[in-house]
Amino acid sequence: REVMLYFLRRADGGWQAASSGSLIDDQGRVAHLPLSNIETRFTRRWTSSATGARYPLGWEIILRDRNLKLNIEACLDDQEMVTTGSTGVTYWEGCIVVKGSDGRTPLTGRGYMELTGYADPYAPPL
Repeated sequence: REVMLYFLRRADGGWQAASSGSLIDDQGRVAHLPLSNIETRFTRRWTSSATGARYPLGWEIILRDRNLKLNIEACLDDQEMVTTGSTGVTYWEGCIVVKGSDGRTPLTGRGYMELTGYADPYAPPL
């Protein structure tokens, strides 16, 4: 299985209604994951010594309608990108490890996470 999630933050820290995701099963079928079926909780944060930005690098994610519980951790905390010489955006991106279960079977995996708006909040119109 593969899971792709994206969360668009509101000014109050909650998720925009457009946030959602997809699950690809072992047969290649894609299922939409609506925000209403996704629970999130930050389990750990890291503060950059370079910028002072505070990134959530530990997550617990529950996909209620899929009976999936995922615990996500950054492989390495300091994966912050400071791009003042090019795009001017400061963000965190890097590898993650995933552990969890589908209710009865332990799961492990690897992934990629990108976090924007923690160093310099960006509020596009939605």
